[in-house]
Amino acid sequence: MGVRPLRRSRLRGFVAIVTCLVPLAQNPAPAEAAATIEIGTVSYNPPGPDAASNTSLNSEFVTLRNTGDQAVDLADWTIEDSAGNTFRFGSFSLEPARTIAVHTGSGKDTAEDLFWDRSAPVWGDGGDTATLRDANGATIQTCPFGKGGRSIACSQILDGRTVSANVFTPDGPGPFPGVVVVPGGGWKALADWNDIGAHLASEGFVAFVIRYRLAPPGGTWHFPAPGRDVSFAVAWVRAFAGRYGVEPSHVGALGGSAGGNLAMLAGVTGTVGADRPDVVVSWSGPTRLRALDLAAVSNYLGCHVKRCTIRWKRASPYSMADQTASPMYLANSEDELTPLRQATTMAAHLADLRVPYELRVLSGARHSRGYAGDVWDETVAFLHAHLS
Repeated sequence: MGVRPLRRSRLRGFVAIVTCLVPLAQNPAPAEAAATIEIGTVSYNPPGPDAASNTSLNSEFVTLRNTGDQAVDLADWTIEDSAGNTFRFGSFSLEPARTIAVHTGSGKDTAEDLFWDRSAPVWGDGGDTATLRDANGATIQTCPFGKGGRSIACSQILDGRTVSANVFTPDGPGPFPGVVVVPGGGWKALADWNDIGAHLASEGFVAFVIRYRLAPPGGTWHFPAPGRDVSFAVAWVRAFAGRYGVEPSHVGALGGSAGGNLAMLAGVTGTVGADRPDVVVSWSGPTRLRALDLAAVSNYLGCHVKRCTIRWKRASPYSMADQTASPMYLANSEDELTPLRQATTMAAHLADLRVPYELRVLSGARHSRGYAGDVWDETVAFLHAHLS
């Protein structure tokens, strides 16, 4: 059976947002005021055919917000892109709880809008980094972003942390259900799942394609760090739901392969209505790690099963599931990287627990994204059914 590609997105104007892994600065006095200035949004890749028109250039902007309770003098502060193009503030003070936008084009400066007076775009739609520095040249914040989308948001902090994600939003006012998308990659790398995010947005979901901490060689982390990142992302989406047009009580998770394992683990641990997703979709996600003879599993867990049996159990959604587990859609091919029994035993376990589930078994050896087109309609229907 050939792979049926995902149908063309009906999305007319999604917005991709990248939230940066940037904690709030912790600076001692007298530089304490600097910690209250943060990059709010970078708007880039403006719509329209004439990127060099002044209207288009002014659709490019960076916002700064004063989150403190005192005014901050921004004289000689700078905003810089990765190519070294630099905007330097003149005499300007940003009052508490106020925001200033720095536009690329020309215009009349006001208390809320400043203008760079450039005749060409600054922020690269193929990826760039916005860097904010104070008058002494000290870096206050950097906000990198990748290719695609039109704007990014850089500062949503929950419990001193934030998440790194590409966010795809549907047209319209919302609120919409949210889906945390967890890419696969053997727990040691991250595949590109941005197209899945865009397609979910076309189906009426706000999709958060997250990045999470990785095992070697992609990172230095082992279990439980990646799973905690997924659970935290769910809580983070609920906390900042209003900013993205999400209904906070309707947040699910979708993952494939290692990402499916992490999505399911989030669905059987944590707190209902907080860091546990309300529904889970897993494409080829491992459920019982002890039954897998994969070096990637030992690498992810940081030890062999004989040395840390409890850790292997806690990383297995099958072992952690109880009657409160989230509804799950499980898909797996008959002869693929993730053995079919990983899905069928999980489905049987959910049935015993009286947890709603669907199981889709596909012929052949396609793994995770390889059969996405064949399970897409069922995936979307399952998500809508449990997030409406």
